[in-house]
Amino acid sequence: MAIAAFAPAHIPLSLQVSELLNGSGKHSALTLDQASSAANSHSTVNGFGETNTSTQGSPAVESLSSEKKGIILGQQLLTSASVFTGSVVSFALNNFLAFGPIPAASTVGMIATTLLPERLALATLCGAFSGMARLAVIPGLRPSLVLGTLCASMFALFDKQKWLVGIGGRLGLIAQIACTTQFLFSSIIFPPVRGGAKLLGSYPPLSILMSELLPACLYTVIGALMMSAWMDTMKLLAQKTKKQHIVAMTCNRLSTSVAAVSATGFLASCIPMISPAPAFCGALLAMSSPLRIETYGGLVGASLVGGLCQIALSSVLIGGWGGKLGTASVLGVLGFRAIRKTWQGYHKEEPKD
Repeated sequence: MAIAAFAPAHIPLSLQVSELLNGSGKHSALTLDQASSAANSHSTVNGFGETNTSTQGSPAVESLSSEKKGIILGQQLLTSASVFTGSVVSFALNNFLAFGPIPAASTVGMIATTLLPERLALATLCGAFSGMARLAVIPGLRPSLVLGTLCASMFALFDKQKWLVGIGGRLGLIAQIACTTQFLFSSIIFPPVRGGAKLLGSYPPLSILMSELLPACLYTVIGALMMSAWMDTMKLLAQKTKKQHIVAMTCNRLSTSVAAVSATGFLASCIPMISPAPAFCGALLAMSSPLRIETYGGLVGASLVGGLCQIALSSVLIGGWGGKLGTASVLGVLGFRAIRKTWQGYHKEEPKD
């Protein structure tokens, strides 16, 4: 989910701007520093067919480099603004308009996927996850502005370092880190609220935890499959309605991971027989790249581990934490991959002589 792209000089600048905003470019993703280095160097070929690279570009190259830096910086600012806006709007819907955390984040996500390019919609959804925090954790609208700023900064850091790319729940983990940072910062300045949020509480008896384990795992699997089914259905509808451009374009928009997660959140909140929190956790987990979870069987396995992680985190980050479900999703994917790797290594046949 890189936020910068650097294209060769022969591609028109207007096309580069379009690719940056729409995320459709096929060029390699680079950070601002990498793009600057590439733009400030050019190559020549001598008579022996050898390539000589010079870091002192011509005035035209330097001018183009400055323009590209401006484009990349503008894209980064747009991404940060998307995270910030998603966080504040989701927080307001959640706490002041009584939407509740999952419908609030789903509303922001669906609006973002309708109005914004996919990469900006992803950034907005990350902010929306942090806005799922309750007032016990983020005590007011002004602290939520700080939360949005922290979430945007954390998103930029994760993107630059390429941490956990392709792992479902990554955006929620970013939101949780921002939420925890804001909570710790506020706890130092203001006295803790009695009966409010806590980083760690006491676990209920084991019998209660075990009784909650099966429903958590089941609904996590259901949420993951609902999210995947939504994406597959919308992609199929987009292919079937190619001649109806408006319908096909709408289906393409609704086939993105942001739209699928948001739709799953709405459906899980509306269907009485489904527990929305673990189902939403499963939807986040299903955002994993096919390189991380290759099959539906792997998705089910990771969802089962994700359900277990939700129970393990039940007495951690108490009081309505933004991004907690995403954290459980990340742990579910990483835990499943670790179990699978261990299993495959244990059963690997020894080479024959």
